[in-house]
Amino acid sequence: KYMLSVDFGEANAVPSGVFRNSPGNYDAVTKYNGIIPIKSATQQITLHNQISTNSAIRFSAQKKKTSGTLKSSKLALSFLSGNAFQLEADMNMNETRAGLEYERVITKSHNVETFGIFGIFVGLVDLRLTEKETLPNSTSQSSTSSNSPIGGISVGFGQRFWTSEKTFFAFENKFNLYDGEPFDVSHQINEFASAIKIGEAF
Repeated sequence: KYMLSVDFGEANAVPSGVFRNSPGNYDAVTKYNGIIPIKSATQQITLHNQISTNSAIRFSAQKKKTSGTLKSSKLALSFLSGNAFQLEADMNMNETRAGLEYERVITKSHNVETFGIFGIFVGLVDLRLTEKETLPNSTSQSSTSSNSPIGGISVGFGQRFWTSEKTFFAFENKFNLYDGEPFDVSHQINEFASAIKIGEAF
């Protein structure tokens, strides 16, 4: 038995990482950390392959767009005096990713199923950081971009409501942990995501 769904969702992400850049007339290392979660919107297609009565393997392809301002992170610069620091930065991130998940149905009641999810994913992230630097006598702005591979794990739960023998809709909540270190990329993201799924069995 297979199921195919189209998923729409939102997420709150807390990113952190390191950029090597030159916002002024010097070389610098920018360390960024999001204190306030940054919102994103996602679109996804998921194929479920049911391997037993209560278990399924899921394959997904996702597009995600994230943007926000890292105002309270105070991005520290190296090779500068203690009087120079970053006040804010705007971040824009576009992600394409593929995922593999295991789904286990925990409870069934009439037309409602409650399930847990655990999986892994890999993707490509286009990350752009626009920095506003305040020095004692001047203010400047610069942009840095990074097109990097990234991977991670996801864990969550959801409920599926069958509206007929073959059609359903579902709600899911997940925690996603991104880490670029396996690809030698200094970017990490902690993300809480929610999605609604509309699908059909065949």
